[in-house]
Amino acid sequence: MADERIDIDYAQALADAEQIQTIVNNIDEAVQTLDKGFKNAKEYTNLKWFTEMGEEWDSFCGSNVPATLEAMKKSKENIEAAVAEMQQYEG
Repeated sequence: MADERIDIDYAQALADAEQIQTIVNNIDEAVQTLDKGFKNAKEYTNLKWFTEMGEEWDSFCGSNVPATLEAMKKSKENIEAAVAEMQQYEG
């Protein structure tokens, strides 16, 4: 087993990291669009179910989504750091 070599496609790993960033950007843009819609609708919608849904949305949009996107960004950064670290040991 010590003689086995593991080949890592650094270009693919970095491309995957960039794909994560693209996904993060797309999710963030979509959530911001939805948030604007909720804010606009709140101005003229006075229904209990809409108010309750809006409160849940505010929590989701204000807390859950940013936390998830930060974790995804960290994954991207971890991939990039791992590639940089592994490239130092190539000979």
